[in-house]
Amino acid sequence: MSNKLILPVLWATWLWNFSYRMMFTAIMPALQSSVNLSNHAVGLLVGSLSLGYATASYPSSLMSGKLAERWVMCGGVALTTISLLVFSVTRSFINLVVLGFVAGIGLGAYVPHGLSLLSSEYPAERVGSVMGLHETAAPIGQTLGPLFVWSTIGTLGWSGCLQAWSIYSLIIFVLILFLVPRRPQALTPQLSQRSRGLSASLLLSMVVVQAAVWSCNLGLLSMVPVYLTQTYLLDVSYVAFILGASRMTGTLGQLTGGYFSDRVGRARVLFLTVVMVSVATIWITSVPFSISYLVGLFFQGIVGSAFFPIFFAMVSDITDRFNRARIIGLTNTIASLIGGTVSPAVIGSLSDRFTFRIAFLYPIIMGVAACVGAAYVWRTAAAKQRQ
Repeated sequence: MSNKLILPVLWATWLWNFSYRMMFTAIMPALQSSVNLSNHAVGLLVGSLSLGYATASYPSSLMSGKLAERWVMCGGVALTTISLLVFSVTRSFINLVVLGFVAGIGLGAYVPHGLSLLSSEYPAERVGSVMGLHETAAPIGQTLGPLFVWSTIGTLGWSGCLQAWSIYSLIIFVLILFLVPRRPQALTPQLSQRSRGLSASLLLSMVVVQAAVWSCNLGLLSMVPVYLTQTYLLDVSYVAFILGASRMTGTLGQLTGGYFSDRVGRARVLFLTVVMVSVATIWITSVPFSISYLVGLFFQGIVGSAFFPIFFAMVSDITDRFNRARIIGLTNTIASLIGGTVSPAVIGSLSDRFTFRIAFLYPIIMGVAACVGAAYVWRTAAAKQRQ
C-alpha cells in the first residue's frame, strides 16, 4: 500500500479508537443513574477500559514482525465492537467491568502496530509532522464521540449510542482488511545501535512523562462529566457537548506540536508542552465552572493533544522499526495503566471520601511529576547532542 493510503486509513482507525473511548466516558452520568453507581464505581468502570488497553498494548507489540498488522488491528476492532454491544444490554456491574476491560483490549491492539507502520513509511525529518496529522484524529474523535452522545442520548439512551456506533466499526474493519499490507515486513529481532542508545534512565523518564500527562489528560477528563453534573448540576447532554467541543481544539495542538518538534527540537518542545499541560491541569481543577473554566478546558485540549505526536516522534527517533513497536507498546501499557486506569479510580475514590477539590490534587501532582521527567529528557538529549 502506498503512503497516500496508509495515512488516511490509520487516521480513520485512530479516530474510531478515540471516539469510542470518549463515548464511554460521556455516557457515564446516564449509566451511573440507570445502574445506581457510586463515583468510585464509575471510576473503576471507566478505568476498566483503560486497564484492558494497557493489558493489550505490550503483548500486542510482541507480534511485530510475526503477524501482519492488519490481522492484529482487525481483531482489535472486532473485539471492541462485540464487547461494547454486549455491554450495552447488561446491567450487572461486574459484567460491565469485565466487558469494559475486554473492549479496552481491542482498542490497545492498534497503537504499537499503527504508529510503527506509519513511522516506517516516512523519512525521519517528516515523522513529527506526519505524526501530527495522524494524531489529529485523536481530538476529532474526542469531539465526535461526546457530540454523538449529546445528539442521540435523549432518543437512543446510553446503550443505543453504543449500538449505533458499531456501524462505524464495520467500516473501519473493512478498510483495514483490504487496505493495510497483508504481510509483515522482514525484521531482524536484534537491537540496533539506535535502540541500544536508549538508556534505562531515559526510558524510565519517558514512561513517567507519558503516564503523568495521560493522568492529566484522559485520566482527569474521565471524571470531568461526573464532576460537572454533580457539583454544578449541569445536564448530561450539555456536559457531553462542551467536553466534545473542547477536544476539537486539540487538532491545532497536534499539528503545531508535530511541526515544531521537527524544526525546533523534540526534547525542547516536549518540555514546553508538558509545562503547559501542567498549567492547564491546575486551571481546570481550580477554577469554578464559568467562561474561564471553558477557556481552560479548550486550552487543555490544545496542549494535551500537542504532547502525543511529539512524544511518539521522539520514540521513533531513538528506536529501529522492530523495537519501535515494542517500546511504544511498553510505554503505552504503563501510561494507560496509571493514567487511564489508576487515575480515574483514585479521583473517584477521593471524591467519594472527601471532595472533588481534594481529589484533584492527584492530577496536579502528576503534572508536576511530568515536568520533572520532561526536564530530564531535555537535559539528556542536550548532553547527547554535545557529545
